[in-house]
Amino acid sequence: MDSYLFYDTETTGLSRCFDQVIQFAAIRTDLEFNEVERHEVLVQLRPDVVPAPRAFLTHHIPPNRCQQGVPEAEAIHAIHGLLNRPGTVSLGYNTLGFDDELLRFSFYRNLLNPYSHQYANGCGRMDLYPITAACYLFNQEILDWPRIDGTVSFKLEQLSMANTLAEGQAHDAMTDVEATLELARRLSTDQTVWNYLTGYSRRQEASRRIDQLTPWSDGRPGPGGANRLGLLVDGRFGAEANYITPVLGLGPHHHYRNQTLWLRLDQPALAEAGAETIADAAWVLNIKPGESEILLPILDRYSHLMPEPRSEICRTNLARLAAEPQLLQEIRHYHQDFTWPVIPHLDADANLYQAGFFSDQELALGAELHAAPPAQKSGVAHLLPPGNSRILAQRLVARNYPESAEPDDLTILNRRIEALATDPAPADYRGNPQRSAAAVLAEIRQLQQGEQTPGDQTILDELASHLQNYLLV
Repeated sequence: MDSYLFYDTETTGLSRCFDQVIQFAAIRTDLEFNEVERHEVLVQLRPDVVPAPRAFLTHHIPPNRCQQGVPEAEAIHAIHGLLNRPGTVSLGYNTLGFDDELLRFSFYRNLLNPYSHQYANGCGRMDLYPITAACYLFNQEILDWPRIDGTVSFKLEQLSMANTLAEGQAHDAMTDVEATLELARRLSTDQTVWNYLTGYSRRQEASRRIDQLTPWSDGRPGPGGANRLGLLVDGRFGAEANYITPVLGLGPHHHYRNQTLWLRLDQPALAEAGAETIADAAWVLNIKPGESEILLPILDRYSHLMPEPRSEICRTNLARLAAEPQLLQEIRHYHQDFTWPVIPHLDADANLYQAGFFSDQELALGAELHAAPPAQKSGVAHLLPPGNSRILAQRLVARNYPESAEPDDLTILNRRIEALATDPAPADYRGNPQRSAAAVLAEIRQLQQGEQTPGDQTILDELASHLQNYLLV
């Protein structure tokens, strides 16, 4: 590990596979958080993206301004290079909850290795969101904690305002990066806590800590934390759970590599669970060691974080699981063997998990495609093997260099554009429907009827124009 790369994205929406980055910002620092360099990229809207209006009303980037940016293929290639510089730990605030997977699909869509920034050449990832939640539980003196309606808010915007982390408009990518960097500096002032919590971002260390968790007395400890008890810290659990929950390890997932499974023990529904209700009554969390998940041992000094009656619910649930070992086995087997359904005719952009890894040949041709002059890119695209990767390559050329695209490249892209015009639009890798241009135009018209600032009205007008011009609605 040689440097941190703090980064943030602003996007066209929340779909990991169908939306796109329109603004990327990053600050590289040394390991003492001294700034080394900074980067900011504005990205052109793709002709086949269907933007979410509320996303643009949040970050306030005018769609027409995006057209002054660089083509997506060039922007994503540059971002891939930043995250993959040897020794880089890429991190942000809730980046593992959204930005990292969005970039993974962006890399895939542009024929770049989607995973190398996670492990290759001494690279890794980290997320300040769970670390911040843990610091709230164990060292509240380190920050001023904003409250909304009496409840602590872990939103970066609120933390920044309460602690003067950065100046500038929230949801501007560079402003959010500056706030995240300053947040890291503040959290790291308690070096003991910081070093311990950041240890969870290193896979070997996180796995070692899982193996040291307290064994459950009624089960034999096994791989992946099986039959071990822990306390999982995460802001997503909410104030009502005090951002922490007791869990019982079920072991590794049988199909999704590096995932371990953990059963929440504080859920009343678990006491009534039966074989036919496991999917709804047993709340199981998937954890990948090394992704900043804070999984603590159950120690007396943490007992105040789990007041009654939640502790009583945990004891009741553990007693039932001990008395009915067959139920625990059914829960374990259901979740270890669960797989997301295969989506037939999945769109190439969304096919990362079903299509599998790029071959070495595909990655080499992808690199050649990015390096080729525009006039030669279509020829390189046609060297890729028929199927998913060639479709991606032809779309890349047609989206970013239409003047150099061959007619069949444009045909490939136009078929996708036609599919996005009206419902039903293509589904993503979990079967969730993509936004259609017709549905978004209807949403824009509804928003335009409400009270909007002149700037927001301009954004909505420009989005409508984008949809009508490109998606032929």
